[in-house]
Amino acid sequence: MQRKPELPIKSAERMAGPSFKHRERPGPKKIFYRALLWAAAIGILVWLFVKIPPGQLLDAFKKTDPLLFGAAVVGFTVLTLLLDAVAHLWVLRRFNPPISFRQVFASRGESYLLLSLGFLYGQGGMAYSISKRTLKPLGEVTGSLLFLMFNNLLALMLFPTISLIFLINRVMAPDFRQSQEFATLLWWLGISWTLSVLLIVFFARDWDNPLRRRLKRGVVNAFDRARTSDYAVALSLRGVQVVNWCVFTWLGLMAFDVGLSFPMLLLLGPVIAMAAVIPTPGRMGTSQGAWILMFGHLEQVNEESLLAFSLMWTIIVNILRWLIGAASLAANRRYDKIKQEQ
Repeated sequence: MQRKPELPIKSAERMAGPSFKHRERPGPKKIFYRALLWAAAIGILVWLFVKIPPGQLLDAFKKTDPLLFGAAVVGFTVLTLLLDAVAHLWVLRRFNPPISFRQVFASRGESYLLLSLGFLYGQGGMAYSISKRTLKPLGEVTGSLLFLMFNNLLALMLFPTISLIFLINRVMAPDFRQSQEFATLLWWLGISWTLSVLLIVFFARDWDNPLRRRLKRGVVNAFDRARTSDYAVALSLRGVQVVNWCVFTWLGLMAFDVGLSFPMLLLLGPVIAMAAVIPTPGRMGTSQGAWILMFGHLEQVNEESLLAFSLMWTIIVNILRWLIGAASLAANRRYDKIKQEQ
């Protein structure tokens, strides 16, 4: 029988553990960490504005097709929310049943308030909200989301790998194959695939050792319970989201007349998504730097248009996510209040 979507918070605190307690004031390490992220974002943006003067950026903004860009950024944000909710619903029903679509959708919407601060912040907020609403232990919920995050990494590596195997002659010019960016991509793919395969093999085999027994009780419990079909489903769900990002991003690039081909975006675009994981304020700095480093050297790409696109895309997506998060929080509070009054 399905639990009610919300029960007294004290019960959730007892079941989910100390993470539900009030947060303490940040210590010196956290303050230093946040200051470092701010410094990184500001430093990268200063470097970019020195490399590409603001006057050239303004000219790039004037040439933008606002209708095409608006349709691309809104379509991306809304469809990503729906696809993301479906992926989280599947993984939570698989490893932490029972759970309803409304609980997942409500929690994902709320977590959008934190998502713009960084991918990990969004996932942390999602785990907290799901644990609170369903009264499931926070560690178990976190384990399920870690499994989904791992498959997100696999999906980000999958498309560059496919592109290198089947589209290398069509996508890349000979000079790019000799570039530092191409060498970095090969190293990243090689190391990431090696570590990922080792992790899958470690959990696929029933190793009888203290570490494996300890991990079975930890936040990686979903890996221990996962079957081959679970990896296939999770990878497929995340793969659809990567394609979704590439399609709408390509449309946004067209609005700024950047001149980047879709196969090239499919090859190197996932690297941009990896850079966006770094939790700089509003994902600023790292995303713009990654766009310029990955694509700025291409002859057909206009650097000032590329930077203008990246800045506008990041800012508008952040605003839309904050609006969705605020609306979801208000709607969920209203719904919970009505349920308690019944």
